[in-house]
Amino acid sequence: MNEIEKRIKESSKDFLNVVLPEIKNDCEWLKEGEIISIEKETQNHLAHKFDILAGMDFLQIITDKGIRSIANRIQWGAIYSHWKSITIRESRNGSKNTELKKRIEAIFGKEGFLYPWLTIHSYLTEKGPNAKLFYSVVIKTKDLFECYQWHPAIFKQHKVTETDGKITRFIYAEAEILKVYVPEIYIFNSNLYKE
Repeated sequence: MNEIEKRIKESSKDFLNVVLPEIKNDCEWLKEGEIISIEKETQNHLAHKFDILAGMDFLQIITDKGIRSIANRIQWGAIYSHWKSITIRESRNGSKNTELKKRIEAIFGKEGFLYPWLTIHSYLTEKGPNAKLFYSVVIKTKDLFECYQWHPAIFKQHKVTETDGKITRFIYAEAEILKVYVPEIYIFNSNLYKE
């Protein structure tokens, strides 16, 4: 298992064990149904395609109604200056074929590509069973990317150098600013971190 696969498994586990129990009952979109990991419930090849091409990490199965897809991003530790935000991966090691490009093509394109209906970005104290949730933002993916298209000035850029030396570039928007433009947004703030 490579570093990216390990991080995906850790993120998936922490989402189900730490994030979801904290936010499920208060977030209207998550109250119903069962949320399952695409990675665990599908064949590895298919799970990989859902993740890499469509950005889908979880399915929310609501009996007799339908299925929603969810994108999950978790960051651990309170070291982020922009931790009350939601990020979109713009490029990795120079490649532009990442989250930003794929979601824009899926949402605004005419080819009918799949994309996650919800995007959830959470910040945790650490990985694993002792983790606590600092902050979480839940937004309809289409609303997030429409906000980027129509109000790009509220998004800032951030660069991260990974342990393997590769550079990942993100754009991010503070959740409270997004709330001005996107009324349907859920924000969980634990107040664990005092500014």
